[in-house]
Amino acid sequence: MNSDAAISIETPRSKFDVALEYEISIKEESRYIKKLKQYYFSSRVGLVLYVCGNDKIEKLIRRVDSELCQKHSTKVCTCLESDFHRPDKILSFTTYENKIFEIV
Repeated sequence: MNSDAAISIETPRSKFDVALEYEISIKEESRYIKKLKQYYFSSRVGLVLYVCGNDKIEKLIRRVDSELCQKHSTKVCTCLESDFHRPDKILSFTTYENKIFEIV
């Protein structure tokens, strides 16, 4: 899918792949629609984490995701680049529904 990075996560119940996207410049909405559709149609990718350069990018990705998720559960979580670089031990990604995925 040409993501910026891929991570494999194994839990006691399952194993799934995570795509990591690093977005520092805003793109056309149609490009996000196309990219997110690819992730939703992939059975291999269980989660997509977007690190966004600014809140405008984050809001666009969340809006596109909310429109695509009318019939599906979301796979997309976002965080701002400034939060990604904080020295905290917990990194929080949030869905458009404000559900939180934390990496410790």
